[in-house]
Amino acid sequence: MLFSFPISAVAFGKIIQARVAQSKFMDKRLKKLSEMLQGVRVLKYYAWEAFFSGQVHELRMQELAQLRRMAILRAVTTFSIVGTPLLVTLSTFGLYTRLGNKLTPEVAFPSLLLFQSLIFPLTMLPMILSHALALSVALKRLDRFMQVPPFAQPCCVPQLAGGNPNLS
Repeated sequence: MLFSFPISAVAFGKIIQARVAQSKFMDKRLKKLSEMLQGVRVLKYYAWEAFFSGQVHELRMQELAQLRRMAILRAVTTFSIVGTPLLVTLSTFGLYTRLGNKLTPEVAFPSLLLFQSLIFPLTMLPMILSHALALSVALKRLDRFMQVPPFAQPCCVPQLAGGNPNLS
């Protein structure tokens, strides 16, 4: 069962990369949509809807490609984690009988119970790691946002000759 963990580790590394790339495409797409909504009158006046919707569509396709990549990697990881206990059980019983021992119910059922008890923790591990990775990506993005220095002075508040702009 320990052999499935390196496969999962590599897959989770790829999932992190795909999640970061997907977040970048999503940010670009949302920025473009925001621009479109803010300038909807200009878009309509100059009939630029097709041009901007094409750009949004292209960004969405790139985002979906990353989501598809993440789904495939999650499927591989889940298959390796879920399929491992079955392979371990079959190989253990095969080796047990190959060594000349007789597989009786007194040996098989307690062994099956022990192998079955390993399935739930190994099944939950990919989901926990996936959520932890998503949390890590989100926290890094929030940290980058929070590290932006504040504006020294508001850009749109006019200064009055007497001083306080809030008293106008």
